[in-house]
Amino acid sequence: MLITFQLVVGFGLLIGGAEFLIRGAEKISVLFGVSPLLVGLTVVAYGTSAPELAINVSAIYEVPPRSGLVLGNVVGSNIANILLVLGLTAIVMPLVVPRRLVRTTLPFMVLTSFSVYAVAFDGLISPLEGAVMFAAALLYSMVLIYRERRESKSRPRTNAVASESRARSLALNILLLVVGLAILIYGADLLVEACIDIAKLLQVSEMIIGLSIVAVGTSLPELATSIVACIKGKCDLAVGNLVGSNIFNILLVLGLCASLSPEGVTVESRALEFDIILMIVVAVACLPIFASDYKINRWEGVLLLTYYVAYIVYLYLSHASEVTSTPIEIPLLYWVVPLLVVAVLSQVHRFFVKATDS
Repeated sequence: MLITFQLVVGFGLLIGGAEFLIRGAEKISVLFGVSPLLVGLTVVAYGTSAPELAINVSAIYEVPPRSGLVLGNVVGSNIANILLVLGLTAIVMPLVVPRRLVRTTLPFMVLTSFSVYAVAFDGLISPLEGAVMFAAALLYSMVLIYRERRESKSRPRTNAVASESRARSLALNILLLVVGLAILIYGADLLVEACIDIAKLLQVSEMIIGLSIVAVGTSLPELATSIVACIKGKCDLAVGNLVGSNIFNILLVLGLCASLSPEGVTVESRALEFDIILMIVVAVACLPIFASDYKINRWEGVLLLTYYVAYIVYLYLSHASEVTSTPIEIPLLYWVVPLLVVAVLSQVHRFFVKATDS
């Protein structure tokens, strides 16, 4: 009974919190004369990365520190953001991708994904490496804001809030955004607790819970925010939220946790040999998918979601059979490669269709 209550209330809070968050973010973008894409890449992305940050910081300060949970949560959340969240959002409504996001921000997300493998290659993400990553997150935010301010000078400002003072309107919408974010996080927490209870009843191991449920749970704010934003016609905010969250999960969350831990974040060989590589492959796959006519269609969303289901099945099968080597990992890892091939073929097909029509 309690589990059912947590599930129902949790989903309700997610939807309500996402509605408040999107409304506040949209009004703030109007007040400052900036694009919804910037708000999605910064304010909303920072906010929806808060669950990962809260869980990982608490894990770092446990005795002994749970470094495996820190890295697993970040990597698992980034995989879930693309395959699960982006897939489900595209199924609900096809997404239009901003061109400048594909040209600049998306390649930076791919670069940050590769950086995880680079710093984790020796089996440890040191406090110094974490500090550099955290500084890169701050620098990235400053560059985004600076670039937007330059572009906004030529963008006409709206008088949508002429009837009330700018300061009062800004305060109210910041409050709306903060309340929405708080509701989102609390709703996600209720859902995670309910799912953990269900997993325990089904006698699923804590390892599977951490790699799947915790990662999905901390991605629920991104899911609710992106779907609501897409339904409201704010696809640029929805896509910007996901790409920005993946960047901040790596640079801000993982970087801060590594810098706060005296011994840094240890990296298990399994994560280095499979999960991090899968995260990189998924990030690279976004390049042709996003650039194919700058749209993400429903069938591409189904494809992304299918790969995520396969990943979760692999987690269960590999743990249940105590597989630690390549018999399962290599087929699944290279099964993701067709995602790239299909995306590229789709782009080629669209090119020839346009050439024929013209």
